[in-house]
Amino acid sequence: MLNTRSVLTGGDGQSYPRTADTDALLGVLCMYGSILSNQHCECGNKFTSAHKDKDGFYCPDCHTRPTRYHINARSFGLDYIFSDVKIGKVFQNYSDGLDVLVEMNRDFKKVHYDKKRFPKDNWMKEKIHAKLIENIIETWLINYDTELSKGAKSKSRVANVKKSCRHMLEFFKGCDIRDIGQDEVEKFYHSLLKRDLSSKYIDNILWDLRSLFLRYRPSDVVKFPVYAIVPKKEKQLLRQPREFAVLDKVPVRHGFLLGIMILLRTGMRIDELPALRVNNCEDEYVYVDKAFTEGKLRLSRKSGGMVVYRLMPELWAMLMEHCEGKKDEDFIFTYDSGHKLAGEKIPASRWYKVWTKACKDAGQRHITLQQASRHSKATRMMAAAQEKALQEIGRQLGDNPATVEKHYIIKGKRAE
Repeated sequence: MLNTRSVLTGGDGQSYPRTADTDALLGVLCMYGSILSNQHCECGNKFTSAHKDKDGFYCPDCHTRPTRYHINARSFGLDYIFSDVKIGKVFQNYSDGLDVLVEMNRDFKKVHYDKKRFPKDNWMKEKIHAKLIENIIETWLINYDTELSKGAKSKSRVANVKKSCRHMLEFFKGCDIRDIGQDEVEKFYHSLLKRDLSSKYIDNILWDLRSLFLRYRPSDVVKFPVYAIVPKKEKQLLRQPREFAVLDKVPVRHGFLLGIMILLRTGMRIDELPALRVNNCEDEYVYVDKAFTEGKLRLSRKSGGMVVYRLMPELWAMLMEHCEGKKDEDFIFTYDSGHKLAGEKIPASRWYKVWTKACKDAGQRHITLQQASRHSKATRMMAAAQEKALQEIGRQLGDNPATVEKHYIIKGKRAE
């Protein structure tokens, strides 16, 4: 028989085993929803709540028990629930279903028993699965692979995203993205710090995780760590003495010296240099509209459009001498005859290696080719523009540029 001392009857007429959870929740003897079973005993009897004890339903004749239960969740605006959707476990016994029903009543109580405000998504299998981090990442990567096949994303970008996803899956697998809070993000961040990863790599991983939040819960994006992981390396300016020392060690063959001089004088991107053809040069000007990425010729520069560089007469003469005998459609910088790759273009990676070796051979502190060319050129142009502006201001105010900069120009917070 049913042990009434261990059973609690709710306001809907259903009976539940009395536990600490049910007692705490049902202070007013009211519990919504019910636990049922569709199975029959071998003797033909159906398992019903009329014959139930603390372990669940039983057959009064055979004393057997069902192996499957489900929840009637119509009180919450749902239908039948056959498993714990959060862990994917079916209700094999009564207590499994009761644990879930108690949690549903807690959620129902939080919204003051309002069906419209009840968080149904938390209890619907398809909704839960759609928000699991592993399913989100799977969909995300499929989209990236499609964009890669269409050329909308680069191979290196997709490879980096996949690396980031491996770290995210290792830490967050099985988690619903709606349940990931700031504490979990910071724990993930500190787990990355313990690994032998570069600061840039860690920053990329956090940025990719932030992208998932912006896409799947844009109105509730958690705060991500913004402080520096490792102090960034100081950017360098290539000054004349070091430039001359390094250029003296750059080999002339294959046009290496000429190409690096063009990079230093123009600030051209390194991946645009291999894409230059003879017909890109005319009347001391170089017209750049293409670039190489991962060995493939793109139809445009990274920033799009075309940029025009003017070369000094001496450098232009060297370029024309190098292009002598080449056709208009030929690439300017290719390996010379006698080399195993004769006639093939020189990739950007080769230019980096030549420059790095020249710095080492010259006994000079290493500076990246990007900083030596593009960054240094931009810095010099800014300095020249500021000097020209000071001279113009001094002319109009009738004073020398040094006095203008020292006394007349408002700097720092005062300028705000």
